[in-house]
Amino acid sequence: MNPYNDKQTTAEYLHFLNSENGQIQQDVLSKALEQKLEKNNDLKILDAACGSGWLTKKLSEKYPFIEGCDSAVTLIEHAKVQYPNVKFSVANLQSPLPYTPESFNTIILNMAATDLSKLEEAYKNLETVLKPNGQLLVTIPNPMNTYPFGIWKRSLIDRLLFRKPQLFLRPLPYNSQELLPSWNASTPTSRYYSLEDHINSVTKNNFALTNFVEIRSDTDSPKFNLQYQLYRYPLLLLLEFKKTA
Repeated sequence: MNPYNDKQTTAEYLHFLNSENGQIQQDVLSKALEQKLEKNNDLKILDAACGSGWLTKKLSEKYPFIEGCDSAVTLIEHAKVQYPNVKFSVANLQSPLPYTPESFNTIILNMAATDLSKLEEAYKNLETVLKPNGQLLVTIPNPMNTYPFGIWKRSLIDRLLFRKPQLFLRPLPYNSQELLPSWNASTPTSRYYSLEDHINSVTKNNFALTNFVEIRSDTDSPKFNLQYQLYRYPLLLLLEFKKTA
């Protein structure tokens, strides 16, 4: 069951999207993804695990043949109300998808991979509906710089001097999966995957990694917000793949 079908979880997710940090995240992610899309208005794009549909709607302004899908019925209902001119469907990436095989030029999986319990299965299903030589764009939290390894904190002296928190990295354990309990306790809908986990789960399904981008903010912020953090550290990654068969 998708945890986002829970009304409280959905409300918290939508609250984040509407917050300052949520708006900053949407801005940097959409810019990074748009730079990787062909300048072809006829592209058929699937925004897989689209959530509230914000990215689907934004890209639809340039790419009319885009649609979004998500397994959370509550979020798809929200998207249909908010963006009635965009096509949305309920679909679970970890099951066969309700699309004609090889029907999309580009598939986007935006900040959703850590919500999937069966990554390899999901990419297998996405590969089925992607055209030969099609493009797969995946954005993820940087596994090396974000929780559970990256922690923002400041010392007592920093507090007294009104310094902003700094990013501290915990030592990597031999088996990073040992951190799953604390990761899930903090963010019940997410799982920890290493960068190797992410890349291997895709390339096992007829994909080749063609590009790797560290997503950063172009501008600094005087406030301790996501813009300030992204200006200093690559907290988000964009992985670009090409279907090879």
